[in-house]
Amino acid sequence: TGVRIIYISDPAPPTEAGFYDTPGETNGVAVAGNYAYVADWYGGLFILRFTGAEPTYSISGQVQDSSGNPISGVTISGGAGHTATTDASGDYTISNIVAGTYLVTVNKNGYEFSPAARVVRVPPDATDQDFTTTPVYGSLTGQVTDQDSGAAIASARISIGGKVGQTDANGDYTLTDILPGLHNTHISADGYEDYKGEVVVEANTSTIKDVALDPTSISGYYLPYPGGRTYECTQGNGGQYSHQGKWYYAFDFGMPDGHNVVVAQDGRVVTVKKDSNISCNSRACINAANYVRIRHPDGTDTLYYHLKHQKVFVEENEFVSRGQVIAESDTTGWCTGAHLDFTRHKWGQWNSIPVSFADVPGDGVPKTGGKYTSSNYRATQSLGVAGTTVDTDPPRGSVQFRLTGQPTHTLLLGAFDYITDVTEMRLATTEPDLQAASWLSFITRTMWTAPAVFAQFKDANSNVSAVVSDTVDAIGYEPIQAAFAVSPNVCVGRGLLLTNQTTPFCEQCGWLWDFGDGTTSEEAEPEFDYAGVSSFAGYASPGLYTVTLTATDALSVSAVSHQVEALPAPSADFTMIRSRTTITVEAEATEAASWTWDFGDGVTATGRIVTHTYTDTDLLDHYPVQLKVDGNNGCTSWGHQYVSTYSLYLPLILKNYSPAIP
Repeated sequence: TGVRIIYISDPAPPTEAGFYDTPGETNGVAVAGNYAYVADWYGGLFILRFTGAEPTYSISGQVQDSSGNPISGVTISGGAGHTATTDASGDYTISNIVAGTYLVTVNKNGYEFSPAARVVRVPPDATDQDFTTTPVYGSLTGQVTDQDSGAAIASARISIGGKVGQTDANGDYTLTDILPGLHNTHISADGYEDYKGEVVVEANTSTIKDVALDPTSISGYYLPYPGGRTYECTQGNGGQYSHQGKWYYAFDFGMPDGHNVVVAQDGRVVTVKKDSNISCNSRACINAANYVRIRHPDGTDTLYYHLKHQKVFVEENEFVSRGQVIAESDTTGWCTGAHLDFTRHKWGQWNSIPVSFADVPGDGVPKTGGKYTSSNYRATQSLGVAGTTVDTDPPRGSVQFRLTGQPTHTLLLGAFDYITDVTEMRLATTEPDLQAASWLSFITRTMWTAPAVFAQFKDANSNVSAVVSDTVDAIGYEPIQAAFAVSPNVCVGRGLLLTNQTTPFCEQCGWLWDFGDGTTSEEAEPEFDYAGVSSFAGYASPGLYTVTLTATDALSVSAVSHQVEALPAPSADFTMIRSRTTITVEAEATEAASWTWDFGDGVTATGRIVTHTYTDTDLLDHYPVQLKVDGNNGCTSWGHQYVSTYSLYLPLILKNYSPAIP
């Protein structure tokens, strides 16, 4: 007598293999051979209680040549010692397979088959698992919408079967030339939880897959500086200086050195760096910034960056309330002048996501050049669960394959819990085996040999996550050809514009970029990243560099290289002489295509030496003066410093020390 638990994603129980039960009932009995079992249906979960031998299933199909003629003598391997050979009709059947996920491969000397492999799950019996010497394609089409409102989502990214596409303005998409079979599909959009699921694409058929994405809440946040204070947003979403790619939704607030930074929403501090006193306009300083990362009950993190040396006032695992002072602003890291860099992220990730501030008029999103007054006063009572020690919520988890070109692959494991840390995990090749697996210490990466994995995570208070899983997509067994496009020139300190053109594009493939200066990345498409986490933030010195991409699937490795020349950026240092309400600024770079000044009060000017008089000194307690220098080689640098309205009538000579705004 035994028990096997099988998860079925369909909304109603299937009729295959003797599953005739209705939800919650136990009267469905099926008999086959020497076993009998009862199928209990609970909205997606079958509990099979069988007597005698465990139920077994089969995998079958046909192998043909390019003309549709059967090919005999082809060896079909289903893993775990299960094999079969095609007969004169090209048919094969692998029998006596217990429930699970199997990698089915095909081989005959002198032949190349498509697909190269199939990932097959039983029950029920898997039929029509065909192979051919020439590809027979299908397509996938559908619409991506907002789960709450039903509105179409434009520019959502869809990846399946080696193909990548985007939705149009109506949320519609179509991907063609997809090898038939079981595939993993990944759909993502800014401000939404990622969707990952399985889709079966049929040959010569357009399969429809509509998906509704769960939006990540953007409300409940306040400006990250004390109530009543007003600062300029010196760079907003999509800013020209650096807010592109994964940092598109970042905000720079013009806070002078030593001004208070406060919590935007209740949360738990998960990361603190406060021991750096290094600041410079160089990629060499990228990891020197002090920062605080705070996790919130909605499953997102906020990041407060460029904080003052030894002026971070919170510790890891401390609960903080909205409006609480956590640090002082400064210039640490890759920075040109004191300011606060604020971003919001999905838990455990660095890609920025949208945020709306309750105290910003209109849509709640600060715009570059706008001046905003905070209403973020310290709450007398904590919002949400911040400050409590009660933890009854299970953690969230994720697991993903990274192929290594060897029989053993890598698993990337992620887990999130708001109140306490995730401490344990368990892994198995099937969901039934997972329930009996031992708990292990939580790690973020481990090795794995089977084509499927099921995982659970446990937090410090013994709350257990839902089961998450991943299956190697069959596209990972197709021959891979590494390729990428990159501009032949890049300015020092600026990110490369890379496009990964590897075919077929495999979400689970292993990626290794070598940028020729000792920097590497494992991302599929590295983008400019001021956090310096598995990405590339630009060359520190001019010169000729070789960029190499090594792509790895389940069976092979492919590499390709291109040369890139890093061009010198012009200096954006400048001096400022002040007399009462008038300042004279002078750029140190004598050779440039142009110099553009922004005096922070709505006035701009061009030229290497400019004089400006402030007429309204009541709007802000300081004004940021920004310089943009366009070099003769097409490279641009930025620099800035502040003019205090408290001392506009005192003479002062300042010299800026670094020329870019991160």
